[in-house]
Amino acid sequence: EMKLRPKIDPHDYETKKGHVVRFLRAGDKVKVTIMFRGREQSRPELGFRLLRKLSEEVAELGFVEAAPKQDGRNMIMVIAPHRTVKTAATAATTATTGRGVGTRERENEPGQEPAGAGTPEQ
Repeated sequence: EMKLRPKIDPHDYETKKGHVVRFLRAGDKVKVTIMFRGREQSRPELGFRLLRKLSEEVAELGFVEAAPKQDGRNMIMVIAPHRTVKTAATAATTATTGRGVGTRERENEPGQEPAGAGTPEQ
């Protein structure tokens, strides 16, 4: 989850956008929340514009799964990665570990004796 404010500094926005990009590349969904305080609540269009700008900038990595909606003092939007990004993240995991996700290496195949269980040495 990324939390933003309507009056966010440009550098802070870029930092938060970088986190969103990192999560999407990893194949994770991102819930983006705009927190309104005080008089900011009377200007929800500022939050909507900020969410639209963020979704346009990360469009190559993900799509808007849940459109921006007001929820009390917050405005929430969910961005999900494209399917090709998920498969690329899975392939990267496989290449890094040398095996598929959810597979285990076995020391002994079923039906084989454990190593050293042959003849006892005396």
